[in-house]
Amino acid sequence: WLWDTELIKDPGKIIAFCREQNVGTIFLQVQNKVSDEDYRRFIAAAYEEGIAVHALDGQPDWAYERQRREADQFLQWVFDYNAKAAPSEKFAGIQLDVEPYQLRRWERDQDGVVREWSSNVEKWVAQGKENGLYMSAAVPFWLGNVKDANGSGNLSRWMISQFDAVAVMSYRDSGRKIYDVAREQLDEADQLGKSVWIGMELGDTEEGSHITFFGKAVPV
Repeated sequence: WLWDTELIKDPGKIIAFCREQNVGTIFLQVQNKVSDEDYRRFIAAAYEEGIAVHALDGQPDWAYERQRREADQFLQWVFDYNAKAAPSEKFAGIQLDVEPYQLRRWERDQDGVVREWSSNVEKWVAQGKENGLYMSAAVPFWLGNVKDANGSGNLSRWMISQFDAVAVMSYRDSGRKIYDVAREQLDEADQLGKSVWIGMELGDTEEGSHITFFGKAVPV
């Protein structure tokens, strides 16, 4: 995940780091602080190293039907950009990071939020597929505890079924703990023939030392 988009103005450092760390995919937040030419130059440099770049963005309230237009505008920007770009300069996919459980309404009307969120997801994935993009979403590891919009299953399995892949935010400070919290989604993805990226927290955070590797020695 690369949220500081202005860093791509100097692609050499990022590409060198990705090469050293065997990074194969970059989720790059789309911002208007950089030009289309910056995106083209960076994606082309990544392409030369066999690294796929996916357009990333999202806000918690994009889950609401009334806010779907904001997400649609993001998707449309990616579609328009790709239409003008050379094959080596195109985004390979889109990742949506929509986390409505951060909103107050989630506490009082979870079922309603899930219905609107799910309806939006169906439309976004359809648009992405129509434009030949690999569609993924960032999801929390506990999403299996939430019922889907139909009440017949869990929301985690439903989300995995919609997207090509999910990135599970399984933030813990050991491989064993990460696997334990993500195991249900890994199993669901296997059953559905989908892919999973496992997300780790490496930065300093006030959410508790148990969720991050920040400041901790990593075995070699």
